[in-house]
Amino acid sequence: MRAFILLAIAVSGLGLQGCKEKCEVPAGTYQMAFKSLAGDCPKETVTQFEEFSDTVEIPAERACQKFVTNIATDVETCRISMDISADASNQGLKDGQGVFTMLCDGGAQCRQTFGVDFKKLPAK
Repeated sequence: MRAFILLAIAVSGLGLQGCKEKCEVPAGTYQMAFKSLAGDCPKETVTQFEEFSDTVEIPAERACQKFVTNIATDVETCRISMDISADASNQGLKDGQGVFTMLCDGGAQCRQTFGVDFKKLPAK
């Protein structure tokens, strides 16, 4: 009898697992707000880059998993990039982190870390 009860519980658990809805991140454009945490980059350089790229696009049917993106550009003799990651769920993007890096031909370089908040923008 005990084995039958355990088997019934195991089978019912499998049934519930199969009915789980798949998790998708709401598609659309997300506005990013950066909060500087630490680093040695000039404030004006970081501010210009933040204004250059302050949104990310999430495609339809993107499964919930870690969101990771890289935004990069060349300015004069420097390569400027930002790696951004966040937790992605059916509630959107949250707990974002960013790392801003500037590497220049003349040897100048800097690195800045950020917290990143995301706000889903209304569809156009």
